[in-house]
Amino acid sequence: MAFYNPQRLFLAFLTDAKSFKGPAQLTVNGAEWAEEQGVPQSMRSILNDDRMEAFLWPSTGTKGEYFAFEVNKGGRAVVSRTQFLRKFDFLWKTALCQSLGSEDSATQVESHVFNSTTDKNRLVFAFAVEFADLGLSVSALEDGTQTLKCGLYRATRVDDTGAEMAWASWVDPNDEVVDFHRPETFGTIAFRS
Repeated sequence: MAFYNPQRLFLAFLTDAKSFKGPAQLTVNGAEWAEEQGVPQSMRSILNDDRMEAFLWPSTGTKGEYFAFEVNKGGRAVVSRTQFLRKFDFLWKTALCQSLGSEDSATQVESHVFNSTTDKNRLVFAFAVEFADLGLSVSALEDGTQTLKCGLYRATRVDDTGAEMAWASWVDPNDEVVDFHRPETFGTIAFRS
């Protein structure tokens, strides 16, 4: 579910309270990948966690540039400005936070986990993204002069370590090998005033 106010886009995921696990330890493979890609130390701890992900591709960005927000149950995040074919800039949001006077790069998104009001066995997991961070405005999104494409995903550990993950996407590209870092897994969000 997605909703918004003039400053933020809110993304909410409904998940089974029993299956959504807490933090895991970073696996050897996860640590190697993080080192190769230059993931900051403050973000590495969640790479093997259950998490919700939103990849946001604004019409204002460079062609093929999108913003990835991967958030775990504790609100820690891996955040990047990314170009297709996995060209990550993990320092984008950290630098933005520091320019606004915040040194805490580990909490780069506002997130909440709470019990569903309709089903106590479900959790609602929500996080917010600032439109200004994406170079977007609500009025331009509502009148159609700007657009936002979105990929929504969930990563769930198959075991306690996170060495193997199960993935879900709102747009199914029917791949044999999971790869969400490509345009086919994005859909367009319609903004209505």
